[in-house]
Amino acid sequence: PQHYHYIPLPENSRFVGRRTILDDLRQKLFCETQTRTVAVVGLGGVGKTQVALHVAYWAKKNRPEYSVLWVPALSDASFEQACMEITKALGIRRADDEDIRDAVRQHLSSNKAGHWLLVVDNADDKDMLFWARRNTCEQGLILFTTRFEEIEDEVSGSDVIELGDMGRQEATGLLERHLRCKEQLLSDEARTAKLLRDLAYLPLAITQAAAYI
Repeated sequence: PQHYHYIPLPENSRFVGRRTILDDLRQKLFCETQTRTVAVVGLGGVGKTQVALHVAYWAKKNRPEYSVLWVPALSDASFEQACMEITKALGIRRADDEDIRDAVRQHLSSNKAGHWLLVVDNADDKDMLFWARRNTCEQGLILFTTRFEEIEDEVSGSDVIELGDMGRQEATGLLERHLRCKEQLLSDEARTAKLLRDLAYLPLAITQAAAYI
């Protein structure tokens, strides 16, 4: 089967750290044959989307036998729009009255889909989890990002990786990456350390703060 990639977000060239988490994800998804579903669970702002995005682009570059598909589940509208784009990319035919989400699901469950990685980002709604769960098959892998800690109860057989705050070294590296042209602002180590503590070492908060510095 021909392989396709639908990743609507650009690759993040400023991504740093999370090496242990990334190694664990790659191991579970692509090396452990009994694992078909993995969920990255964490509070808002800890960087779940960026971790999943890094894995998606890694798979695109290093696993050419896999199609890589990205579905943002922030809302029904974003979910359906992604399904629409996927049907166009994959040439999926559907009846006029067929739900587009069902059309994608049925295609991914068929042998002609080949191997694929489906990323369901921000899957905080149980209906989204139920849809993705029905896509489970031998040739497919699913990576969730969610704040829903009880995902193990909703998606049987899923492995859960908890994503917490960054460590001090990783947080400093992230701030440095975003302030590459303003190195003088990082010369005061005490002030930098205090800033990162005030931002609770949250990647999203660090990124937003760097934009205003």
